Amino acid sequence: MEVWIGRDGERHGPYSDADIRQWLGSGQVSRDDLGWYEGLADYASFGRRTGAWLIDYLLLLIPTAIVSFNMGATTIVEKLVTELQAGITPAALTEYAQAMRPISLVVIVIGFAYYALFECSKWQATPGKKLLGLRVTDMDGNRLGLGRSLTRNAVRLVNAIIWVIPFIAYIAVAWTQRKQGLHDLLAKTLVLNGRAGENSPARTTPDKGNNSFSA
Repeated sequence: MEVWIGRDGERHGPYSDADIRQWLGSGQVSRDDLGWYEGLADYASFGRRTGAWLIDYLLLLIPTAIVSFNMGATTIVEKLVTELQAGITPAALTEYAQAMRPISLVVIVIGFAYYALFECSKWQATPGKKLLGLRVTDMDGNRLGLGRSLTRNAVRLVNAIIWVIPFIAYIAVAWTQRKQGLHDLLAKTLVLNGRAGENSPARTTPDKGNNSFSA
């Protein structure tokens, strides 16, 4: 079996399994280094994850628009426009923000439930991720439980308070070794290429019971 070693964001190899075993013994290869072989799942790139997010965002516009309409968002916006045209700017904006708060809360809950429930489903992915051939797993490549999925997606609730933290959480995918965002690191999850059921679970930590190298 040929194995590639990932170090400092680069993939080196391929090397034989015998070489890897020897280097593990001599210390040339650390158990903290990443390993990959043909058939093992790859980590999803920042670009593909962004594409999946965009698809999910567009899909979520449908239920959020329906909810917003039924909760009176159109009337609230029309009232704001009328008051702005009349020059009642500060009071109009304050009233608008207060009126929209319940709608915003419901929209946030819809988005949170969408991600959390889909990512622990048998798909292991939101519709956007599934369309682009991605899945969300734990560190051993297994399906998430509801608790871990809720933990992973709790960071999305921060969008209601501050935008800086979510930005940092997602942009970290571009430079972390396993393409993990802050929410992945905190929940100990991965986003892998390949739909659920298409690949065997990926080992992401070495088996400490023998001298083999895996990732």
